[in-house]
Amino acid sequence: MPGKQKKKSAAEKQKQKQRSQALLDRKRRPVLGECASNYAHALIACHNARPACIPTFPPLPSQKMKCSARGTMTTGTSDFGYVSFDPWQMVAGDAGASWEGYPIFYTQAGWTGTSIVTGGLTTGMNAANSNSHYSRSFFTGANSDLKYRLVAACLRVSYAGDTLSDAGTVVAIATPGLEDLEGKDQADVLKWTNASMLTNRQIKDYVHVAYVPADPDDFEYTGTLPATSSRSCIAFVVDGAANDTPYAWEAHAMFELIGKDARGKTRTSADPNGFAAVLNTANRIKKSAIKKPQERTFFEEISGEVSRLAGEGVDYAKNWLVSSAKDSFLTSLEEFAPFAAAA
Repeated sequence: MPGKQKKKSAAEKQKQKQRSQALLDRKRRPVLGECASNYAHALIACHNARPACIPTFPPLPSQKMKCSARGTMTTGTSDFGYVSFDPWQMVAGDAGASWEGYPIFYTQAGWTGTSIVTGGLTTGMNAANSNSHYSRSFFTGANSDLKYRLVAACLRVSYAGDTLSDAGTVVAIATPGLEDLEGKDQADVLKWTNASMLTNRQIKDYVHVAYVPADPDDFEYTGTLPATSSRSCIAFVVDGAANDTPYAWEAHAMFELIGKDARGKTRTSADPNGFAAVLNTANRIKKSAIKKPQERTFFEEISGEVSRLAGEGVDYAKNWLVSSAKDSFLTSLEEFAPFAAAA
């Protein structure tokens, strides 16, 4: 008869049922809130992420600030060189009266040492400040009411020499307990299981080391900025390369700031499940230096953690996820980012 609909087969009905169920599951699927999503992005790709907040309780309004520094490190006369990074010192844009308060120390062609020095400048070394608009006086003055906490940080390095002179090895490290690297040489650094040994050919494009919190105190606000660089916990260490071999580097750090002197404070949100999911995933990163994506992305790992923590049938979408933030997050992974190892 004209207009009579064809009766669906059992197989077609089953497919339709599966599609409907998949759509329903997608709507129920827990997602990261905006603050947690931006925090995850910042932890794995601080260099191109928007300023973020840590989704802890209480959700205090805060200034979200990103600071950066760039330069070129070269190996010294003993074919050894390094760039070290104390991300907490990036919150101030000056080193103060002492030359020891720089966030970045790096070697130049005249360096004669064979181990890392982070407590001040000596012959053949250089140092760099961040572009923060706060001076150290904001954190040491008697009338200051400014507190900060580190949200995310990363150190990126790329071999800047020619192909004919690419001898030597490069070791990337973020110390497991975020302890200082003062006095360590490349052999010392390699004792940590999360160290990554690379060749110059492997870092023709940028690779980076990301900061991952290691202590509950790392999430607390502080109003004190040490006079000296005492937590240079991230570094690239070169050995065996010819004297004056160049490496381009860039360092980035994100902060939250509170208090009456904090400029341009915006709202934050507490997100316990999202916060736990991000950290659980970040702590499964096995290597310090990452360049190419792996099969399972960091974001997929976090999504699985959120689902596990939230539980079946819980509508976690009330802490909404901005689509543009998610798109930016996923796009950033296509170049490089730290990814958690498959469970």
